[in-house]
Amino acid sequence: MVEHKRCSICSSNLNYFSTEIVCSQCRRKCCANCINTDYVSPREKNKGKKLNRCIDCTVVEATSHSVSVQEELEAKDEINRGLKNELKQQLFAMEKFRGFMLDFCETFGPHSPIFQDEQASTVEGIDSMVPITQLVDHCQESLCNTKTKLKMVREERERALESEREMRKKIFTMQQEMEAISLERNELQKSMKKMNMEMIRMETEIDQLANLKRECENLRQRCKKMEGAREEESGRFTTSSIWDSTEIMDTQNRRSLFLSICCPRIGR
Repeated sequence: MVEHKRCSICSSNLNYFSTEIVCSQCRRKCCANCINTDYVSPREKNKGKKLNRCIDCTVVEATSHSVSVQEELEAKDEINRGLKNELKQQLFAMEKFRGFMLDFCETFGPHSPIFQDEQASTVEGIDSMVPITQLVDHCQESLCNTKTKLKMVREERERALESEREMRKKIFTMQQEMEAISLERNELQKSMKKMNMEMIRMETEIDQLANLKRECENLRQRCKKMEGAREEESGRFTTSSIWDSTEIMDTQNRRSLFLSICCPRIGR
């Protein structure tokens, strides 16, 4: 049985009278009623080319293109609003500048009060009939004088800055010297503390030495007294020492005799 080919969109049979056409986008086989052979894509890469597109791809591409166009329009509207706001700000600034120029012209123009009032002109030293070119020259001369004064002020400022730098260098050197002096002072204070501790220790040792000298002197006096007392007793001991020795020998003989009776080994 022969299987008939059908359109991918409307499902109609494809035969010799209704030939199949392939969509260039989705590559589906469609009939002549469901495909547009003269379709022109709105996108840039295929712009101006005739393509074979089915109805579904045409609708999808048209929808996406319309959405992108809508987004671009919204972005352009946002940019236009920003440009309008910036233009308003620029116009406002131009109006302010225009007002400033009008005030300047009203104040310094040919019809201003400083040129119309004779007393004011004599006070200011400007002739009421002076041309605007001479006024401009006078302003330029004043500007040159101001530039000269400004140059002098800048030179004085440079000299002041140079002197300030020199002063800072001197202050830095003095600070370093003060730090060195403070370090030396700390070292001297430490050495003074050590010297005070040594002096206190020496005073303590001197006191101990004095106490030892006193004790030594006292011991010496006691030794002298004891030697004197021993010399006095030695004279009396010489006469009685003989009798004491004989008595000691007798007592020892009696003890040995008694012990030999009790234990024969001791008698041997």
